[in-house]
Amino acid sequence: MDEGTRLRVTTSMLALCLLLGTVGLLGSSWQVEGDETRASLRTLYMDVGGGCQLIVEQTEMGDCKRGMWAVAWSDMCEFDSDFCGMDTAGTVAKIFLWPGVLLSLLSLLFAVSPTMRNRWEQVKLPDRGKTILQWAPGTLILLGFVLWMLFTPSEATSAFDLGFSAYAMIMAGLLGLGSTVLDNFEINVNITRREEQSG
Repeated sequence: MDEGTRLRVTTSMLALCLLLGTVGLLGSSWQVEGDETRASLRTLYMDVGGGCQLIVEQTEMGDCKRGMWAVAWSDMCEFDSDFCGMDTAGTVAKIFLWPGVLLSLLSLLFAVSPTMRNRWEQVKLPDRGKTILQWAPGTLILLGFVLWMLFTPSEATSAFDLGFSAYAMIMAGLLGLGSTVLDNFEINVNITRREEQSG
């Protein structure tokens, strides 16, 4: 694979990583139960028919969004500790997911902007530091997802199925790591060829 093709492929993978990561992070379908119930990292959405406003008035919690009752997990902590667990899981996940998505944006800018790439190469950081930053987007995204799964109460895991947002985040993490692997592999191949030619 020549340098131009490699750059286009890795850039495309980073762009998809950023797109899917954003969709997953902001999405409302991390968990789903049929067509009536779904949940984001911090909020539960329930289809209650036409009685949404009545439920909001009676419970004094949440609000109505597109005909669904939307209530934060944290607002329901007093009723069940599992709700608090869901809120904790979402909070912990976001601590890793947000930096992962933002670093994927930064990596994409480096890939598409020669000026930024040249400036990055001139930054006086240890090689280990640059390597860590290169692997960070995909690693942080996948780590955030794994921690979310670990912190999610077992009752919720058994009651809900993974939704589109969760799968989008998994794909984002894999694409982020894949772009780094491809980039490093090509660099190693080029170095090996140069060493063979010089020998």
